[in-house]
Amino acid sequence: MAGQVSELRVGPNDPVRRGDIVAVLAPARDEVEESRQALASAETTLAAARTEYLKQVQLRETGRPASPGDEEAARVAMEEASEDRNEALRRIQQVQREDNRRWIRSPAGGRVTAILVQSNQAVSAGQVVMMMEPGGPPP
Repeated sequence: MAGQVSELRVGPNDPVRRGDIVAVLAPARDEVEESRQALASAETTLAAARTEYLKQVQLRETGRPASPGDEEAARVAMEEASEDRNEALRRIQQVQREDNRRWIRSPAGGRVTAILVQSNQAVSAGQVVMMMEPGGPPP
């Protein structure tokens, strides 16, 4: 996974085990912010649609219905707004799951001989971030 290194958890001569977290990538702020804004917008739209639907129901119940089909149109708009909100929630959950995968793990056990990246440096998928020699702590 590509990203920006936010934290280095090892240094030269540190022992590591296979699977140890050696670095952490910063969350993609744009994705997080976009998903939060999408959710806020969807919730606003849903609230407005729900208000309109309840207004149409109240008009019908008091014997003053608006034009035919207004209540049905308001109900459909409310359901669509609810689906949009649910999709926005799913997107936030997806972004959060992706954030959990922003760890760089040691591929094997050994001793770190060199760190090839710095904090705040951009890295690409597959980029070597450290050098190590075999051995080190038992698994």
